[in-house]
Amino acid sequence: MMSTSGSITPPPKLRLSLLGAWRAQRKGWLDQFVRLQAEHGDLVELQLGRRRVFLLSDPALIHEVLALAKPVMKERGLQVNARLFLGDGLLTSQGETYKRQRQLGRPAVQAEHFPAQAAVIQDCFERTQAPWRDGESRDLARECADVTLRAAAESVLGVNFDRQLAATHAWLEEISEFARRAISNPLYFVYQHLPLPRPIRFRRARAGLNRMLEEALSASRGRPTWLGHLEAAGGELTPAQIRDLAKSVLLAGYETTANALAWTLYLISGNPGVERQLLQEFAAAPPSAATDPLPALPYTLQVVRESMRLYPPVWIVGREALTDIDLGRLQLRRGDTVYMSQYIVHRDPRHFPNPTRFDPERFASGNNHAGTTPAYFPFGAGPRSCIGKQFALQELALGLRHWLPRWRFVIDRPEPIGLDAVVTLKPLGRLRMKVFRRTA
Repeated sequence: MMSTSGSITPPPKLRLSLLGAWRAQRKGWLDQFVRLQAEHGDLVELQLGRRRVFLLSDPALIHEVLALAKPVMKERGLQVNARLFLGDGLLTSQGETYKRQRQLGRPAVQAEHFPAQAAVIQDCFERTQAPWRDGESRDLARECADVTLRAAAESVLGVNFDRQLAATHAWLEEISEFARRAISNPLYFVYQHLPLPRPIRFRRARAGLNRMLEEALSASRGRPTWLGHLEAAGGELTPAQIRDLAKSVLLAGYETTANALAWTLYLISGNPGVERQLLQEFAAAPPSAATDPLPALPYTLQVVRESMRLYPPVWIVGREALTDIDLGRLQLRRGDTVYMSQYIVHRDPRHFPNPTRFDPERFASGNNHAGTTPAYFPFGAGPRSCIGKQFALQELALGLRHWLPRWRFVIDRPEPIGLDAVVTLKPLGRLRMKVFRRTA
């Protein structure tokens, strides 16, 4: 048992029936967790039947929990049935299997490999914006999903998705909708096999995505792609595990980056001063910004970081105790679950004054948040933090540099954009924005 000395104040304890948990899930866990933290503080215990769940919002204690790994702690997300969709890949595996897959997956998204992929990624942004017409309304969330799916497939997997883009989106949307309904519902392990319309569509979508990845793996044999390297270095991994690892890298590099890009463009559209400063930085940037954008575009990085503070693509992380753990005021028994929400901590005025204000200067050099801070963890922390952090930041900076000097984005509806907080944090419904071509 791990121990931390100090006096212990028991956290507020709330009992939630299974019906109450189902109702909370239907209303949205994000709203429920925000309310719980506001009413009861940084550590709340929920009793769900025999199961204990903690909502933790103390940054220092969060990092203590995230620093733990097997044999004392394992990952547990709201999407506990993720193996239905992702198989036994990087996002769902545990222990030694996870360590091996993380080691194999790292070369696909290491920042030092980005310059070699920059031209491919820029071409993806160019092809995505090619059909746009001056003044037309576009669903920016879909456009961002298109470009990041292309970029992940071509830069990481070495596969051109243009011909399969519509089919792949349809598969992913069907899988995502099934995931929404399957969250924390053990009956879905049975439901997925029933001869009913939704399970049939889900099985077809999963099979289509698996088949596409298996074809990409076959085509990569002997080629200098990450998939080719993966198959050669996989060793004890089965073909299904290699496919699932590729699926994890593809989905992790696509959906979260798409959400971050969409939210960033949405925020920029409402802040003309930020937009002007970005355009000035792009115009003055050295040629190296085309292949290694982060050192050349410091203000762009500030904008991306501030966007991910307000709208972290991964809005919550979870861990399950595998043994009794004493972390002072957090006393865990085996089987307890701890949820920690980036969205809640990032919007806490104790850590970020005027938390709902979009202010990239928070992350300017010399400010409190310019470096690392426990209250800011959009990529997680500890041994299961995102392996593609730097690659994602590079891609976002490169994409903004490519699109913003060519297009001005204007929100197409005055009402606030809702939040779709299930697996990731994305705009609710369509994010309609008008695109206006810039003139010299």
